[in-house]
Amino acid sequence: MKLKKVITVISIAFLLIAKVASATTISDYRNNKKGIKLYNKGQASEAIEKFSTLLQSGDESGKVNYNLANAYYMQKEYDNAVKENVNAIDIFKDEGLKQKAYLNLGNHFFQQG
Repeated sequence: MKLKKVITVISIAFLLIAKVASATTISDYRNNKKGIKLYNKGQASEAIEKFSTLLQSGDESGKVNYNLANAYYMQKEYDNAVKENVNAIDIFKDEGLKQKAYLNLGNHFFQQG
């Protein structure tokens, strides 16, 4: 009987942890989408703030770095754009995403002269 209670308590704890982790992921996903919408509206400064906040909260997907690099590029902040693209390339495991980041990196270097 005691073992059953322990297993139940542990199961509930894991479910709560999973729910909190999932909520954070959903929140990060929504904030990334908001940043993309701002970027698409030409509001690069606001997008930079949104993406930077996501990075500070611990996002490690590389996608936020990539999006942040694009927003910096729009603002003609090429040094920051290069830095974030390099970060994205280091994180990405998907070759297609790496290729996009390398292409953008080349464009950033071109703009720098």
